[in-house]
Formats: sequence, structure tokens, C-alpha cells
Amino acid sequence: MIALTLYICILNVGAEWWAQDFRKSLPIFSWIPLPFPETPLYVIVLVLMVLFAVVPTVRSNIRNVSAVVEARKGSMELALAMILPFIALLFGVTVWCYLSPSDIMRNQPHLLVIGTGFNFGYLVVSSLLLALLLDYLKLTYIVKKNSISNSLVFLPLALANALIAKINDGNPLVDEVVFLILYCAYTVGLYLYLAVSVVHEIKDALGIYCFRITRKEA
Repeated sequence: MIALTLYICILNVGAEWWAQDFRKSLPIFSWIPLPFPETPLYVIVLVLMVLFAVVPTVRSNIRNVSAVVEARKGSMELALAMILPFIALLFGVTVWCYLSPSDIMRNQPHLLVIGTGFNFGYLVVSSLLLALLLDYLKLTYIVKKNSISNSLVFLPLALANALIAKINDGNPLVDEVVFLILYCAYTVGLYLYLAVSVVHEIKDALGIYCFRITRKEA
């Protein structure tokens, strides 16, 4: 709802209104003293969204998970371990963007977002959806069956390629655009493979056979 409201505001007032100092965009708040002389409005909005939207949501989710774990007499450490792949993904992509010799975040953001989005979706489906289907966080089964670590295999290669570029005067071993295309293709294929395997798991568990051919008895 907040994001939709912001989109409507951007459509009405334009992008410049968000990029200029918030005292100019909203003169009614020009009296607020800040240590920074020029503070864009979008920075203020992002900080407020983190404080009043993201933080309460995360706190509420942790509280809900803790209640479920206590009700089922499980391990909170195991529940929190489920977010480690997400942290590794965000950390790896952030370091890749920082080390990138061609500044992929600025020049190729669409490819990076597509690849990381499918990677994130794979982790969500494999670690959360299947955990619910399996009745609680059976992490070992999920890792063996769907190989969560496979989604993170590409990031060390990307980091190594970026580090080679740092050592080799900005010349990577593989062009980063090609690397991003391969990253997108890999994550999309991984996500599609998981989707098909989940459908088969559900079909086998529920005994659903839409096109089963049976032999007629004489």
C-alpha cells in the first residue's frame, strides 16, 4: 500500500520533486534542523519506511515464528537458520556490485534484478514453501532434495571474476554482461526446475493423476 501510494505521488509530481532537498519539496517542514545541508526527499521517505514499515514487519514476523516454535517445542536457532541463505545472497550481490569494474548496478540493473529476483524466489519456495508442506522446518531434507546451496554457486564465480578485474587493471576474465546473462539464465532455469519438482512432489503426495491411462478389464 505504501509503495502504491509512492508510485501515484511520483506520477503526479514527477521525479525531480523527490530528488531535490525535502525543504524545497515540502516547505512546511523547512524549519526542521538536520546535520546535512541538502537531504533529498527520497532519503527521508526511505528512512521513514524502514523505521515504520520494515522494522515493525520484521519484528512481528520474528514474534510470530517464535510463538509457532514454542507451540511446537522446536528450536528457534533452526528457524533462524532458514534466513542464512538470504543473508548470503544479499551479501554476495552487494559485494559483487561493489567490486564490479563495469558498475553493474548502474549500467545493467535490469539483468541483476532479474537474476537476483529468481534466485530469491528459489530460496523462498525451497526453504519456506516446502518447509510448510513438510510440516515444520525440516532443513536437512530440503537441502538434500532441492539443493539450496545450488542457488549460491554462481556468486563466488562472479566475485572471483570481479577480483580478477581488480588485479588485471579492470579487465575481467569474462565480460560482466555475459556473466550477468549467464547468471539470469542459471537462476531462471533453477527456479523452473524447482517449480516442476514441487508440482511433482505435490502430485505424488496427493495421488493426483490427471491423465492416467488404465487398462480395461475384459
